Amino acid sequence: TKLILLDSLLQESMSPAVDMVELDVNSLVSLEDIQAAYDSLSLEEEAVVASLDQILANQVNLDQRLSGLTSLAPQLDTVSADSTQLHQLISFTCGLAERVSCKVRQLDLAKSRVAECQQRVHDLIDLKLCSEGVVAALSEEDYEQAAAHIHRFLAMDESLLRCTPGQGGGGGVGQEGSLATLHEAENRVRGVVARRFDEAVKDEDLASIERFFKIFPLLGMHEEGINNFTGYLCTKLTVNSKKNLKQALDTPAGSARANIILADTLTLLFEGIARVVEIHQPLIETYYGPGRLVTVLTRLQAECDNQAGNIFTEVRRRRGIKDKVARLESGTVGAREVEGVLGELCLLQARVEMYQRFVRKRCAQDIEV
Repeated sequence: TKLILLDSLLQESMSPAVDMVELDVNSLVSLEDIQAAYDSLSLEEEAVVASLDQILANQVNLDQRLSGLTSLAPQLDTVSADSTQLHQLISFTCGLAERVSCKVRQLDLAKSRVAECQQRVHDLIDLKLCSEGVVAALSEEDYEQAAAHIHRFLAMDESLLRCTPGQGGGGGVGQEGSLATLHEAENRVRGVVARRFDEAVKDEDLASIERFFKIFPLLGMHEEGINNFTGYLCTKLTVNSKKNLKQALDTPAGSARANIILADTLTLLFEGIARVVEIHQPLIETYYGPGRLVTVLTRLQAECDNQAGNIFTEVRRRRGIKDKVARLESGTVGAREVEGVLGELCLLQARVEMYQRFVRKRCAQDIEV
């Protein structure tokens, strides 16, 4: 090692290597060739001597650096030993970490299985409680409580329940008996709720309508509930719109708002839809979740288009739009004659634009949620 270090220091301290001239004695055939070869060798000798002089001049520096490197040799041995020890420690730590990780995975697997087992036990207990509870609730016509028990049952994984070995519970009601009872109760409650909702709509019993509307989602009947409730809202919208249109058509020609009474009727239609949204949107979002308002507005808008079409038909008929357009084209109608009609048409357009902004805003908010 010391010889290698010394050679490295010598190579570092030497001046740039002298180009050695290879001399072929047999090629020297004349006195001039001999003289040239001699001169070249003399220059090479001088370069070598100068290089040796430089090495000798740096001898003290070389000795000091060699001495310093020599003193580092024991430390290098220590570093090598420490490196070996560190490698062994890291290898041991890696092995230990792998073994610990394996144990942790085993514990996680055991924990998940225990959790699944506990959930299975809880489901079996809940199954029995739901079965007994739904029977009691139906006997008392407490359809909300019966629907709550069925909702809890529907949240269970029935296939896992059937794979779980069950034992007879209290009262002789076993696992299969509980499942059969709950399925029977589910079908029964669904039929009762749909029938009672229709009866409430027929009787215009708003409290009962909202009561059974809230039960539909507990039974997994979200679409049926939304469709039935929206149908009821559309029916109310139609009745009110026709009543308002009839009142508008019966308005005396000399009344204060006779010239814009049909625009007022369209405004009442739009305000009715806005009121329905304001009142029932919290109810729908609470029991059916967000994202349902677009469906409701789609059906309401279809009925709104029908009723608005009736209003515009009366506008064209009562205001003589077709006749006035023909007279405008022929130049036989005056500005005063069409001024009132144009004012009402502008008001109709303004109401339509305001309603469209309302619908777009509510739909955008519902989609974002």
